[in-house]
Amino acid sequence: MLRKGDTITTYGGSYKFKNGKRYYRIEGATSTNKRYVKVVNFE
Repeated sequence: MLRKGDTITTYGGSYKFKNGKRYYRIEGATSTNKRYVKVVNFE
């Protein structure tokens, strides 16, 4: 679980999905539904 202030590693730039939102792929995710985090959640 990610919390405010956590440091995570992202892979490359952001990806744009069909829903029009941008996501970063993150390190350490084992299941596919937890592999991406919304760009708007980053500072």
